[in-house]
Amino acid sequence: MIFPSRTLADEWWRTLQDKVASGKVKFSSIERVTPQFYLYHSRDNLNITQTVKHPEGAPEFRAKVIFSLQSGRTDLIPIQDIVDHISGN
Repeated sequence: MIFPSRTLADEWWRTLQDKVASGKVKFSSIERVTPQFYLYHSRDNLNITQTVKHPEGAPEFRAKVIFSLQSGRTDLIPIQDIVDHISGN
C-alpha cells in the first residue's frame, strides 16, 4: 500500500484497529511493525486490498491509497526505529 502521507497511514491503521476492537476480526492478523511497515498472513486468506474494499475494513480510505505489487522484490524501505508523529506510539 502506498499512502500520500504518514498521517493517512496512521489514520488507516487506527481505523482498522478500532474495527478489530469492536469485534470485527477480519483484519486482526495485520501487524504494525513500524509506522511504515505492516505484515499480514496470507494463510488467513487475506488480500490487503480488502482493508479498503470490505465494509468491515476502512472503505473511507479506498480513494486515498494506491496498491503496488512487488512480485517477489526484496528491496523494502529500511525499518526505522521511530515514534509515530501523530499518535506518539
